Amino acid sequence: MTIEDITKCTEHPLTLIVELMKCAKEKGKKYTVKVPHGSVPLNLLMEYAKRYGVSVDASSDGEYAKYIFSPR
Repeated sequence: MTIEDITKCTEHPLTLIVELMKCAKEKGKKYTVKVPHGSVPLNLLMEYAKRYGVSVDASSDGEYAKYIFSPR
């Protein structure tokens, strides 16, 4: 999933990302999301990952930050 323009989101991208973390934990699947750099604070992202028991792989993909969530 790619969020290209966060101004068009009705919710903050972090809200969507937290839902994907929950799905990764509950369904045992891997989820990937790309968001514009700086739109999601990494420290909050890691706190939620710890809370929901998922691992996060973060990388840069041009002007986007790419996050992969998978169950531990």
